[in-house]
Amino acid sequence: MSIESKLEAAFEALGLSLQPGLDTTAAGEYMAYYYDSDGVLYGDDGPCLDHKNWTVVYVAPLACDRREIRQAIRRAIQTVSGIWPSEDDATDGNGQRFVYDFETFGGIEDGGA
Repeated sequence: MSIESKLEAAFEALGLSLQPGLDTTAAGEYMAYYYDSDGVLYGDDGPCLDHKNWTVVYVAPLACDRREIRQAIRRAIQTVSGIWPSEDDATDGNGQRFVYDFETFGGIEDGGA
């Protein structure tokens, strides 16, 4: 199972949808993700591991108090990735945005999962 699938399942359990890329026109509460990927630990024929730097963004309306769900999001990411993610508050006049960063390493054959 890919990291994307695991994250999607973890966030669905919290009642949140996960989509690739940030949709600045979307309203309401949702999760978005993106990542960059590169190979590491090169051998004779190429990389042995796929390294991904992930960014997951939680978006919610300004009027919501979302402290509990933010902790649940961090726990879900840790369960999936094994890493406690950083959290940055990117809230602006258009809504609450919390940005979570973490990294994963996986085999090339399984897409870095």
